[in-house]
Amino acid sequence: MSSPESLDIEYVASLLKLSSDASPRVYRPVNQHLDDLGIDLLPFLKEIFYRDPELAPVARRWWGRLIMADLKADLRRWQTEQGEDLLTGITLMTQAAYPEISRDDLHRDVFQQILRVWMEAKSYYSLKELIQSINHTLFQVEGYQGNDEDFYAPENFFLHWLLAHRRGSPLTLSILYILIGQRLGVPVFGVNLPYHFVVAVMENAPPRPGGFPAADPPPFPQPDEKVAFYINTYRKGAVFFHHQLKDFLVQIGHEPRPEYFQPCTNTPIVTRMARNLEVAYERIGDEEMAGRYRALREVLDD
Repeated sequence: MSSPESLDIEYVASLLKLSSDASPRVYRPVNQHLDDLGIDLLPFLKEIFYRDPELAPVARRWWGRLIMADLKADLRRWQTEQGEDLLTGITLMTQAAYPEISRDDLHRDVFQQILRVWMEAKSYYSLKELIQSINHTLFQVEGYQGNDEDFYAPENFFLHWLLAHRRGSPLTLSILYILIGQRLGVPVFGVNLPYHFVVAVMENAPPRPGGFPAADPPPFPQPDEKVAFYINTYRKGAVFFHHQLKDFLVQIGHEPRPEYFQPCTNTPIVTRMARNLEVAYERIGDEEMAGRYRALREVLDD
């Protein structure tokens, strides 16, 4: 086996091919050798990912595997220092499976959506009109919708996949709605429900920013602030109220606890993403990927 000093792109490509061999007698020692080489593989994996479409999925998998220690450290730091930045938390979760996706990539694509929604909504001044305009642009013009056909597919829980394919889960649709709505000055926040995720619109709406979309999200609501209504992004922005949410919780067999009616901070949103992906990968028998998201979830649960 080669030492790190003698690595080259052809040798690493050969190892990646052998790591997918059907025989355990082949792939087990090869995988062990790749693990032993560790971080020294990263430059080669990145080059192979971008230049070799056939080996790109294998290179991506090993790339994600090798940066897990850094991801856990970054996620722990985000939770303690930058928890108000939702997009950074989402990016860190994404990189365990798609390490090539950067925060700049997500920010660029989300901001394009923000601009398109803003162009339609900038002439509306009441909260009701603004919500109606956002819903029309996102769900009618842009075509975002819930993915009923393949609800539990892992891709369904990634924001970049939603932006590319316009289909997603209640969580990813709500994340997009929050990121867009907050930049337009709408006091929207996530509500972490059993088996579902929705958006709360607060009563105390701050004045709308003039001109270009706001750079910073509105402050997180104080405990005495009330929810005006809720939005079900999975059903194209359907509006519902406290009593309807209470009925839903009773129907699914859950006690209507106070926390189910109030907005949550960003850490539960990112934790929910990790949990959803852990379960999604378990359902398709991908224990390695499920284990990655279990490890990231445990970082946030500590």
